[in-house]
Amino acid sequence: MMDGTRARKEPVALHLGFVAMDRYAAGLAAITAVALASRLLWLGSVPRFWGDEAFNGVQVRKPFWQMLDVVRHDSHPPLLYLLQKVVALGSTSPAALRLVSALAGTAAVVLAGAVGRRIGGDRAGLLAAAVLAAFPAFVLSSRDSRGYSLATMLVLASALALWRAAERPSRGRLLAYGACVAAAAYTHYFAIPAVECQLLVALWVLRPSRPAGNRLLVANAAGLLTLVPWLVAAIPQFQHAGAPFWVRPIHLSSLFADLGFGLSQTPNHELTAVATWLAEAAVIPLLVVAYRRAAPEARRGMLFLLGCALVPTLAALAVSFWKPIYDARFLSMFWGPGEVVVGASLALIRWRWVPIAACLALVAASGVSLSQIQRPEFASVMAPLDGQVRVGDIVAVNGADHYYSVAYAADAATARALRIVGDDIPWYFGTAGYAPGTVIHSIPDVPGRVYVIGDAGQLPPPLPSSFHRVQQGCHDGICVDSYSR
Repeated sequence: MMDGTRARKEPVALHLGFVAMDRYAAGLAAITAVALASRLLWLGSVPRFWGDEAFNGVQVRKPFWQMLDVVRHDSHPPLLYLLQKVVALGSTSPAALRLVSALAGTAAVVLAGAVGRRIGGDRAGLLAAAVLAAFPAFVLSSRDSRGYSLATMLVLASALALWRAAERPSRGRLLAYGACVAAAAYTHYFAIPAVECQLLVALWVLRPSRPAGNRLLVANAAGLLTLVPWLVAAIPQFQHAGAPFWVRPIHLSSLFADLGFGLSQTPNHELTAVATWLAEAAVIPLLVVAYRRAAPEARRGMLFLLGCALVPTLAALAVSFWKPIYDARFLSMFWGPGEVVVGASLALIRWRWVPIAACLALVAASGVSLSQIQRPEFASVMAPLDGQVRVGDIVAVNGADHYYSVAYAADAATARALRIVGDDIPWYFGTAGYAPGTVIHSIPDVPGRVYVIGDAGQLPPPLPSSFHRVQQGCHDGICVDSYSR
């Protein structure tokens, strides 16, 4: 609990404890309902499906063991795919495939309330839940069919379970902590350093007794050991370790130059990021005041949660000077516990309008971030080909960028005729999911038509001399050119 009004409020809490609990539950239910709505409304269309999401969509449509074989050759653990496979029994629409992330993002809001309440009471818990519900990075990941939202929720759940187990390492609490560690590790490999850093911070800050610390180590190790069978099955993924990565290298001399370049090229997106950083920096004095006013137990909790966010982030930054891994999508999985502290600290502000204004500003920032995402609508791009592709035709994607988006939107006949024209396609384009013969270096002389899909203005690949273009249709900057003899 925060100090200051603690002694004055305790009698009221004892006399009206049930009413106070009801108010907290009602407030948390309202915040959760708004968070759920923000993650579910227009889930299938805003923002539009993109390449990595389409990769998931294509794989979960495959038979179970074929899907799992692709996943073990790609780059991720299988939990998200397994959950999406269950959803896919009913539908593989974009909204259905994003449902797991939306529900996980909503569950994270409830967890944030529970963690924030441990720091400063009911109001702190509600504000922590509100901040996590409205924070742009978490809203965006909750509307995306990839595993970032699920990993964020599980990393936050692991922090809460670890904190509870450090206080009283009962069998149930240790089992819950080990299960959170296992689930997080099976969701995303970057969740592993997150939960390991949590344990190190807990041993240093929370200072459990030696027997309790040993039990935490055993529970953590047991959770991680459950991943061993998957790692054995996923040995082909290790082949990517020395291959090129898509994350840009980081150098101290280039950080500000890169930011300036980004501001000049994409001002809206980069300015939103800068505004978020400035807002985070602005709460540092608030965190200092909150720490000074907090009771000793709350102080340890605040330091533990901030460490859970900052230590793996700084570790990732340090590693990136050697092997580039510093990607905001990965790092956002670490930030949940830190954002809880920010939200809970807003409870110190006596002017009630300030926390409300802060949450509304986050809502506005999330809305702006969503509106800035511009992606082609491949269902409309592919619509003219529906029912038109015949045996002997070929549908060639000019480069690997749009292959999975096209494959996901294509009908069965188009999907069978789909090829990629390219050379030396990097593994991170999802090459593990390519059927044999998908990649071709040039368009062969086929008996039917040739359809070429690429960006507007992109030069077409070389075609046999007997073919000439007979039709072109473009939508959202993606063009389909038809060639015939």
